[in-house]
Amino acid sequence: MTVLFANLRVYGYVAVILTSAAVLGISAYFASIFLPHLHHDFSIYSLIPPSWTIFMFTLILISSTPYTDAIILFISGILWLTLAAWSSDSLGSTQCDALGNSRTSTKNGTISARSYCDLSKVIEAFSWATFSLSTFFSPISTFPHP
Repeated sequence: MTVLFANLRVYGYVAVILTSAAVLGISAYFASIFLPHLHHDFSIYSLIPPSWTIFMFTLILISSTPYTDAIILFISGILWLTLAAWSSDSLGSTQCDALGNSRTSTKNGTISARSYCDLSKVIEAFSWATFSLSTFFSPISTFPHP
C-alpha cells in the first residue's frame, strides 16, 4: 500500500504543478499587459500562488516529511482558495460570449474584452481545481513516505 500512496502523491503533485504553470503563464501575460496601473492588485496576487506552488511542490517532491507536506499543502490551499474566490468575485456571472467586440484598456492599448474574460475564467477554473487537488492530497501526504 505504501507504494500506491507514494505514486498517488507524485501524480497529484505533478498535476498541481502543471495547473499552477498554466495559471502562472496567464497571470504573467496579464501582468505584462496591465501592470503597473491597471488591475494591479489582482495581477500581482495572481502571480503569488502559482509561483509558491511550483517552487514548494518541486522541493517536496525532492525531499520532504509528512509534517512539511501538510504545512505546505495547507498554505497552498489557502493561497489557491483566495485566488479562486477573488476570480469568482471579480467575474461574477459574466457571460464572455455576450461581450461581443468590446475592448478592455491595457497599458499600451486595448485587448478584446471577450479574450480577457475567457482567460480570467481559465484562471478561476484552474484555481478551483488546484485548491481541490491540494485539499484532496492533504490526507495522502500524512502517510509515511517510502
